[in-house]
Amino acid sequence: MSSPWIKWPLRILGVLLGLLLVLALVVKVLEDRLAQRAIDLFNTSQQGELVLDDADINLLRHLPNLSLVLHDIAYYERPGAERPSGEQPILALQRLLVAVNPWKLISDQLSIQAIELENGYAGLIIYPDSTTNLSRALTFAPKPAVEKELDTVSRKPVQYSLDLKKLSIDSFRFTLDHQPADTYLAGELDQFTDRLYASRDSIFNELSFQLQLDSLRTRNSTLAKAHSLRFEGEVHYDPKSQVAALPRADLTLDGASLHLSGTCDLLQNGYADLRFRAEQNDLALLGLVSNRFLNVDPKRFSGGGRMSLEGSLKGETLSDALPYVEARFEAQDVRISEKESGKTLLESFNMKMAVTTGDSADLSQARLHMDTLDVRFADGYARGALRIENLKKPEIKLRLNTDNNL
Repeated sequence: MSSPWIKWPLRILGVLLGLLLVLALVVKVLEDRLAQRAIDLFNTSQQGELVLDDADINLLRHLPNLSLVLHDIAYYERPGAERPSGEQPILALQRLLVAVNPWKLISDQLSIQAIELENGYAGLIIYPDSTTNLSRALTFAPKPAVEKELDTVSRKPVQYSLDLKKLSIDSFRFTLDHQPADTYLAGELDQFTDRLYASRDSIFNELSFQLQLDSLRTRNSTLAKAHSLRFEGEVHYDPKSQVAALPRADLTLDGASLHLSGTCDLLQNGYADLRFRAEQNDLALLGLVSNRFLNVDPKRFSGGGRMSLEGSLKGETLSDALPYVEARFEAQDVRISEKESGKTLLESFNMKMAVTTGDSADLSQARLHMDTLDVRFADGYARGALRIENLKKPEIKLRLNTDNNL
């Protein structure tokens, strides 16, 4: 005869399994309705429209939250009734996982705890008035109630919050179409992780990512070469004032490490007030300052020395106006050798240089002052100074002394 101490645990386990089975069946029946409910709440909170092909629910991935897994989704600047034929989405994803709080969802509050993206594309457009398709879509204003069949009830504006422990993005391409300047940029985002909090009043990001930028082009020419970039830092954004603040950021551009801080006002044509500084002992900073005019590829060359760069940028970045830039670069005892042959190309390189663009968009007030230049080669040296005023109609003053062996 079986002991009752064995029967009761088995009965309890059987009841629990039965309840879980019933719950799974109910969720399976309701998952499409719940997913559409979440999307409707999101669509009523801003001007853009989110559409999807399929959805399912995962109960175990982010307990105690419900994980909505959306397949083949797209986010548009305008809802379908207002969308021109052939308009490309702002965002398209093969798979998106969103973990939401189900109890707040029932009470018309959208609380998102985790987001995972796979195989995506984003297309940002900057219009002639300096607004973007994304900022227009994310205008947090409730839409007028739309009458539907069997549903004519006006909904109150949805409340939402995001408290993401980790936002991850895998395999993501993007394009930037800057219409005021007639420029186009494309690239690929990788190793993206983000800690994000967002509400109607503020957005806080603590993120890191790696970026491969293709060349910056117009219809007829190439403006800038391709670059690789890595970013780690904090970004604070106020949706009402549309001001983005950068309390701290570490930017690595083509191997050169920069520290950034400042603000950017998107309503004022992207008016930026940024400061940057860098100190580095390898050759990457020298290559960045010369815009690769000096080929210091670390695979071919070795060397070192002390180099520093600091400066500021103030002005509109989303218009035809040229922002005011000041920068100072200093190099001390820089040495460069060819790795394969071991040949010394530069025994010593010392320089102090200051650059400013001035207030005029035609660069008539721009100037470059190189007050110290001292270069020593294996078979000679060069010393001098260079001053260039008015880059529109350059006025050049050069003083250079060299030996006879160059």
